[in-house]
Formats: sequence, structure tokens, C-alpha cells
Amino acid sequence: MAVVQEKARLPCDVTSTLANDRVVLILWYRGSAGTPIYSFDARGSTIENGKHWSDEHLLGRRAYFRLHPGHSRGGSSSPGAHLELFPVQDRDEAIYRCRVDFLLSPTKNTIVNFTVIIPPNKPEIYNETGHLVSGKNGASIIGPYNEGSSLYLTCRVSGGRPKPQVEWLVNDEVWHSEEMKEPDDVTKVTLRVTELGRRHLHAVFECRATNFNDSSPISATVTLDMNFQPKNVTIISGSNSLSAGTEYELVCQSWGSRPSAIISWWKGGTTALKDAVMTTSPDSNVTTSILKYRAEMTDSGKYLTCRAVNQHIPQSAREDGLRLNVYYKPVVTLQMGSNLDPENIKEGDDVYFECHINANPDVQKVLWYHNGGPVEHRVTKGIILQNQTLVLQNIRREAAGLYTCAAVNIEGEGESQPVNLRVKYKPYCRRHSKTIYGTALHEPASVTCEVEASPGPVTFRWTFNNTSEHLPIPASAVTSQDFVSVASYAPKSHLDYGTLLCWAFNSIGEQSVPCAFAIIAAGPPDPPKNCTIANRTTDTIWVDCTAGFDGGLPQTFYMEVYDSTTGALHSNHSSAEPVFLVTALRPGLSFLLVTYAANAKGRSDLAQLETFMLKVAEKRTGPPALFEFTPVLGILVGVVLAFVFSALVVMVVMKMRKRTPRGDSSAPNDELKGDLENKPLNVGVLAGRVKEGTSGAEAEDNDPDIIPHKTEVLTYHGYDSIDRGGHGGAASEGPPTVRTLPRTPPQQASFYSSA
Repeated sequence: MAVVQEKARLPCDVTSTLANDRVVLILWYRGSAGTPIYSFDARGSTIENGKHWSDEHLLGRRAYFRLHPGHSRGGSSSPGAHLELFPVQDRDEAIYRCRVDFLLSPTKNTIVNFTVIIPPNKPEIYNETGHLVSGKNGASIIGPYNEGSSLYLTCRVSGGRPKPQVEWLVNDEVWHSEEMKEPDDVTKVTLRVTELGRRHLHAVFECRATNFNDSSPISATVTLDMNFQPKNVTIISGSNSLSAGTEYELVCQSWGSRPSAIISWWKGGTTALKDAVMTTSPDSNVTTSILKYRAEMTDSGKYLTCRAVNQHIPQSAREDGLRLNVYYKPVVTLQMGSNLDPENIKEGDDVYFECHINANPDVQKVLWYHNGGPVEHRVTKGIILQNQTLVLQNIRREAAGLYTCAAVNIEGEGESQPVNLRVKYKPYCRRHSKTIYGTALHEPASVTCEVEASPGPVTFRWTFNNTSEHLPIPASAVTSQDFVSVASYAPKSHLDYGTLLCWAFNSIGEQSVPCAFAIIAAGPPDPPKNCTIANRTTDTIWVDCTAGFDGGLPQTFYMEVYDSTTGALHSNHSSAEPVFLVTALRPGLSFLLVTYAANAKGRSDLAQLETFMLKVAEKRTGPPALFEFTPVLGILVGVVLAFVFSALVVMVVMKMRKRTPRGDSSAPNDELKGDLENKPLNVGVLAGRVKEGTSGAEAEDNDPDIIPHKTEVLTYHGYDSIDRGGHGGAASEGPPTVRTLPRTPPQQASFYSSA
């Protein structure tokens, strides 16, 4: 047998039993035909010169008989005498007879049953949809198929004699296949893979067909491409606890997906988080996503999920997640007790507040505030703090106001909204109201009664009390609005001086204690008291006094500043309050401060205060040096000596004046009155009324470089010419000494002064 298009050798026995015998004629017959198709004729010549003939129609130039073994066309060896056919054709298949005529021996015939093998056509591979997937010129790539899916391939082989055998190989390993019934010239074999795995990636599927043992197989191949679902996903960074308002970076990685996975972030399973950056490793096996996440209080307890999916494989998502534990400062809400009526709370009631706290982690302490100030646990005062509740027992009107609660944890402090506690109470007198009114006979005084009450409006009633009678004030003399009532009262005789009483009442009741106002005869005010130096610099002093009795009328305060050495008026000041700021004073000099008050009825007695200004400190730089007398130093010494001499002269003159007899007390008082009214105060005259003793100037001159530490003494002088009412009177036995008290310097805004 031979394969079509290949070479065939049809053997012929040319051996003879006689030693000197030889071949003279060889004839080849095909089938039952009586005429030869090939001949070799050596009759009348030698074997070497024999003639070859072949049937042009059947053999043409494809046949050649070789008589001598070992010779063949193309130089290949031959097993013996044979007829070569090349190339073999399908029609060559038949029974051949070789007839050999010898010179001496009888004719010999050799029968050859020649079979022509026809190889099958190249296999064709079809997928499950019936599409041809194998290429003509080599292996093809099929897919990609998803991991876990099934594969169905069919190999179709046509032609071939005898019928070919077809088989499937995967990576050169024979796999079980199933042959299907088809027409005689077609062979169909099916391969099934029920579940594709990662091992099948780039697997070579080969369909191989053969129809005899020695023939070369004919095959077609396809290479499998696959998609893999993510093998795993995990959040590789994250904190167990987060702080609200803080931004964090969370990292999630997925690997094993082909192609690379798509990673998404989800909060609560439904909310997608977009602020993430995704990267892929060079081999596309690992996908990394970095999420910028700002923790929110409302996220605490929610589940944060990292989800990886191969978008080519349905239901391939893999997830990893963590439970968010977000720390935040307490969120606090304050409520009044649910069984309380906030609009109907009265003095004596019990009230409680509930502080509702939402915090993570738990609070460490709870704080309570009333009008911004802390509330402390005091059972004896009816203030009870228990857990997150504030109880106020038997409340007073002072308990009204804004209440808040605050809670503290490691994240900070959270405070509630304010809750206003309104307490209803009977009227009572407003504090710090004016209670003494001075007026002359037949002069009406407007007496103001102001109360506090809840609720309003209030109704007022007035009465007048003295030692002998109790009379109501007519409504025509009273004007009331809101919480203020003004009564116009004019005394007609000395018996009409006494006390005005004012009552107010509202829906809760009438006030228990009336507001009392003393009606007195008006007069000049008392002088300011306790004047002290609140602060002092080289050129500025702050003077703070306490107001005396105002004589029943509004008063104004005055201060005159004199140079103690020359007696010249430096400046004068007025103020609605007994507080003064004096500026532009010369450093190192002493000054006399004269204060008094005045109202519509006249001026008060005088109050004096002597003070010294601080000296400007000398600036010294560099290391100490030995004493060196220079011209500049000589001039400086001369100036100092002249200043000391002048100071001594002034002191002698002042001592001589102090020894002058006082004489009649009325004359100096008249002179002082004229000075205060018409010209600057004569310092010498005032000095004669200061209590005897060493003056401040003398004490200061003893050591001019030392800041004086002597306490200033305030003295009062009751001069006849300026006593209350302006009437003359006897002088006082002596100026009383008033103790000076150190006071905290007031803010500059509280001072009122004029040059």
C-alpha cells in the first residue's frame, strides 16, 4: 500500500531456477485487462539495453521498472525488482500482475494487491455555537472563557481512505471524546469540559486525525484564553477607631483576577464612595485602591466595604469590610421634665432637667451651667445632680435664666442648647434704686418705684408715712408703665417729710415688703471720701474716691490740681462719678489735689490729697567705671546744688507761714470761698489748714531718688463760707483724718475728666 501523492513500489519476482538463465521480457497488467500497462523488453539485446514502455493514459511518466536491486530513481535503495509509481494517484489502487519471461525457464507471474491510502482533510474545530474557530494556517485563540464555565468543542474531519481515527489532546495529553454519527466521508468528535479552571489558561486543544499507523497525523489546534474572578480581596490598612472630622487613607488590595479587578468602596452597603485612586501591578494580577475617607459622626456603626469584581464575569464580586467605630464629641440635648409646664412654674416649685447625650466613646463627666456659670451639687440648697438629671427643689426667682448641660469625653466637650427657665413670682423692689429724695417745701419730687416681677403687667399703689399719719397717694399724682411707677410728691410743711411706700402686685400676688423712699429736705452734698491714688506713673495719676451723701439731689464731682511748690492751678476736672484721671504732670514734682461735690443746693466741704510724681529712671549701660570728674559732670553738679538751694528756700517760707496766728476763723474761710469761686486756690492758705506735721514735700526732699512710700492723708475742712446751704457757722474742732484704702485701678473707660 501507499499514500496518495507519495511513492509506491510494486514488487516483481525475476529470479530463475536455472543458472545461466536471464530475463528477456517483463509485462505489467492491471486488473483483468488483457493488455499490459508497462513493459521491459530485452529480447535481442542485453539486459542493460532493455527497452521500457508504459501506458501513457494510466501511468504516463509516473512508472519505472527497476530490475537490479539496490538501484532506484533518486538514489534510494530498493528491496528487489519492482515497479515504482510516483506520485501515486487514487486510481492506481488495483490488483497488478507482473509476468516475467526467461530465456530458458518458464514464465513466472507475481500478483500484487496494491492499496492506495488517501489521507483525510485538515480537521476543523467548531465551538458550542457552531462557529469555526480553528485557523487554516496554525493555532487560533478562543475565548476568553470565564472561570467555572464549560467548554464544548467539536472536531470535524472529512475524506480519507480508510476512514480516519480522530482524537482530542489537551496539552499533548489525550482526553476522552465522543464520536458522533455522520455520513461515511465525515468524522465528527466532540470534547466537553464541564468546569474550566485556572489550569486551563493558555491550554492547547488539538484535534488529531490518522488513517493508518505509519502516516503522519493531520491536526488542528486552538489555544484557550480565560477570565478569572478575583481570588481574594482585603482591607490591609485601617484604624480600629476614627475621629469624626478627620480624614484617613484606607487601602484595599485584590489579586488573582484576569483581567485586573475593579475595586469600589461602599458605606452601609448602599452608598458608593467616589474619592478613591486605583492602581494595577505590572502583571495586572494585583489591584490596589486607596480611599480618602473623612469620618463622620453618623457613620459610626456602619459597615465599610471594599468590593472587587471582574466586570466580565457575572457574580464574581469578592468583598472585605470593617465595622466603622467613629469617635465624636458628645451631642447634647437638654429638656425640661416631661411632666412640667414650662409656662406655669412659680417660686417654691420643684423643677428638673434631663440631659440627653449621644457620644462615642462614653462620656467621662457631665457639667451643668446656669447663665454661663457652673452649677454645683448642693443638697442643702435644693440642688441635686444625679447622673444626667438636674433637680432644683423649692426654687426661688434667682433660679430663672438659661440652663445648659455639657458632656465631656476624650474627643472633647459638647454643650446643649440653652433652655430658658421662667419663674413666676410676686413683685419685689429692684435693687440699687434711689431711696432718698431731697426737696424743698412746695417743690415736687419725682419718686421712681421700679420693681421686678413675673409675669407682668403689675399694678402699683402708693402711701405716705410719717410719725403721725398714713395717707394714700392719689392716682392723679402717679404715672405707671410696665414695671415702673413715678409718684409726684411736694411737701407742704415740715410734717410732710417722711417715707413714701410703694406696693406692686401681679397675678401671683402682692409684694411682701414695699419699696420705701425717704423724703428729706434737700441740702448740699457731703464731700467725697476715701480718696486714694489708684495708679501713678511719671506723668499720670488715677484718683478713686467714694461718693458721700448727695444731699437728696443729683451731684457732680470736681477736682482741682495745684502745684504744691508754686500754688499754681494745673488743671480742673469734673465727673459724674468720683473717679479722675489727671495727665500731663511733670515727673518728680508734688501736687495738691482738692476734691468736692456739688448739687443744686450748693457745694460740699473740701477734701485734700497730696501726692508726688515718679521720677524718670536714669539709663545706665556698659560696665561700671572709676569715678572721673568731667566738665559735663561739673555742670550737672552745679544744677543740682542750685535746685537743692531753691527747695530749702521754699521750705523755710512754708514753715514761716505755718507759724502765722490764725486769728478770726471767718476771714480765712471767706478768703477760701472767694478763691474757689473766682480764682485758683491759694496753696498757702490751704496748707495752714492741714494738720501739723512734716509735709510730704519735706519727706520727699530727704531722699528725692526714692519713690515715696508715705501714705497720703485726706483731710476735711468745714469752712463757714462753703458749708451746706452757704450759711456761716463755726469751724470744726479739727480736720478728721480719713483712713486711705488701696483700690484696684479702674478701667480707663470708667473715668470721666475734663481739662
